[in-house]
Amino acid sequence: MDLNVKLTYDGYMKKAYSANVDARGKNGRIGQTNKQLVLADSSALAKIADKLKELHLSSDEDAKNDVNSVLKEVRSFVDIYNNLDGSVGASDDKRVKDAYKKIEKLMKSHKEDLENIGITLKSDGSLKLDKQEFLNADIADINAVFSDKSESSFVPDLVKLSKRINKAGLNLTEPVRKQEDDLAAVLTEMQEKAESENVVSSSKIDARV
Repeated sequence: MDLNVKLTYDGYMKKAYSANVDARGKNGRIGQTNKQLVLADSSALAKIADKLKELHLSSDEDAKNDVNSVLKEVRSFVDIYNNLDGSVGASDDKRVKDAYKKIEKLMKSHKEDLENIGITLKSDGSLKLDKQEFLNADIADINAVFSDKSESSFVPDLVKLSKRINKAGLNLTEPVRKQEDDLAAVLTEMQEKAESENVVSSSKIDARV
């Protein structure tokens, strides 16, 4: 991981959600279909996890500065994970839910490792990050969780499972009501445009008379 390239929290979120930037925040998620959110969240989780597995913090005096930099990325990881937890929870697709159950099992098996670096797996399945505990965590424990050089890291498996959810999400169907609403919106726009053009035409005729 190139720690010289330092992004803000929102910078990491935008990069992870590059295919659907609006899905990164609560307001942007309003009005999006479950399919759109499952696809956006699973893709974002795969991207942020894939980036985190490159993490190889050193144990020298500069390590704490590196941890401060990584905190923004870890915060993004936690928020993206929670977004996916929510979108999958709202889905009624068996393939998506079955794929996510494997992620839940994976996270539970590393619950203690996560707690060692200030990340709590809550009873509702979501994650909670204690920033101060993360900053005070041992470098070795952080590497053990995220670095793909660590035999105990779960992140490479998380990347694969996130991609599996994304693949299953492609088969989700859009709600009929959403399709009807979209069609109605297009028809309304066309009608308003036609009425506007008629008004302009009438004005020109009146002007000539």
